[in-house]
Amino acid sequence: MTVREKRLENPTGRRGRTGPMAAGLLLLVATLFMAPMSIRELCVFVNRGDYVGDQLQLEFFRDESGGDSPWMEGHIVSTGERYRTDRVSLVGLDRLRALQKEHRLEGERVAVRYLPKRGLWGAIDKVVPFRVRSPEEFDQGLPAGLIAFNAAAAAASVLLIRRGAGFPRNPSPDAPTGGSAATMPRRETDPRR
Repeated sequence: MTVREKRLENPTGRRGRTGPMAAGLLLLVATLFMAPMSIRELCVFVNRGDYVGDQLQLEFFRDESGGDSPWMEGHIVSTGERYRTDRVSLVGLDRLRALQKEHRLEGERVAVRYLPKRGLWGAIDKVVPFRVRSPEEFDQGLPAGLIAFNAAAAAASVLLIRRGAGFPRNPSPDAPTGGSAATMPRRETDPRR
């Protein structure tokens, strides 16, 4: 195969690399799994001063052994807002099971930290629940290291994928862009410079 044929086959001269591409894709998947936690913790941090102490009155708990994750339902006492979640850590799975076994679940109140619903935060909460937290979760603060790691992993995955796809790290302005000489713009040179 001649040089001309190789250029016609791959006009940009770029070659993909499977190692960086695979590493970038794996890192991207890991980053996507951590993204909801990072978004949740960031939303809590941004609204930290607006959270109020409240109570969640439990109404229903389902703990099926058929593979579905347990979930609970109740309402916020001060506002009456309905709340359904699979985050049973708000109360504790063992405590929920004990209350259900003793038939004391309905009406039981649990202390929570609550962000009253408003606009954008209410919409984000539907995707990544963050407005109702247990006092213990709320007092832990922002896991800044984990959020920073997630952001760095996302950036690294993009760079690895670009590298794996064959994009140069720092393209030179004089490097050909893959067009033919007839379609490339001419450079104007000023003889006075």
